[in-house]
Amino acid sequence: MEAINCGSGSLIFLSRRGPTLSHLFFANDFILFCEANKNQATQLNDILRIFYHFSGQKMNRGKSQIFLSPNVPIDLVDATCRDIGFVRVDDLGNYLGMPLFHKRVTTNTFDFVVSKVRNKLNEWEVKKLLWREELH
Repeated sequence: MEAINCGSGSLIFLSRRGPTLSHLFFANDFILFCEANKNQATQLNDILRIFYHFSGQKMNRGKSQIFLSPNVPIDLVDATCRDIGFVRVDDLGNYLGMPLFHKRVTTNTFDFVVSKVRNKLNEWEVKKLLWREELH
């Protein structure tokens, strides 16, 4: 946060007119957002070094992932991955059951959530009907 506050860090816009973001923390996981360049890679390594110094918890870089925009030139991708020491992935997959998006969110993006909720409600309705039959 100090890097952000003093202007040497970067904030990522979540959408054209949306809020900016530099990081997310949840339980024992964290996600950092930055630009793909040498300066940001150095700052990321500094942040991780400071985190280890104060927490005593060293991060496993082999299990850590980096996602870079398809617009980043391949030579910069290779240099960034080498400098940071993370595994590059094309898709970050799911986190806490929800997909981490890399594309525009549309009205169909969360159809799977609506489907899961409908299925659960149907299961409850069936159980309720069976319970009523047992009472009579």
